[in-house]
Amino acid sequence: MGEIRDSPLRIMADAYPHVTLVENTHGFKTATGERIPYQLKDTFMIRLGDAVIAHPRVSRKHEGRSVAAFVEEYDKWAAPLDLPRPRLVATGHHHRGAVLYTEAGHRVLVELGVLCNPRVVQYALDAGKLGTPPVMGYLVFEQTRDECGYWLTDLATVRYVLV
Repeated sequence: MGEIRDSPLRIMADAYPHVTLVENTHGFKTATGERIPYQLKDTFMIRLGDAVIAHPRVSRKHEGRSVAAFVEEYDKWAAPLDLPRPRLVATGHHHRGAVLYTEAGHRVLVELGVLCNPRVVQYALDAGKLGTPPVMGYLVFEQTRDECGYWLTDLATVRYVLV
């Protein structure tokens, strides 16, 4: 954990010159008045070819339901906004981890657990605001470029690793 200096999405975006991360951030204030900036985020997402990584503002109960709800909303807006259909969708904010293989394995949905500073999680646990500790982990997947330069995800390489 000492190697993580910033949010996982920022680190990923910094590694690719063609990826821009647009932020809509809010700070988090603890009961003692300590302010932890840039932790609570409204829905935002980045696209890496046919992969979408997002932090939606809404979370659902039960493993897999939050990412599925995000995909339903994304798919509803994909045609009007001319968005490509993602084959890999990963979302944070839910505090749970889940990997779902849908559409006969042609689409993978992943709940990434918590995407925030671990101090925020510890505060919530200490204050009794969370019933169970959230899942913390990271997503690994491989992509290759097609003949047009578009990034394609090898769904067989998708792994969610717990830390």
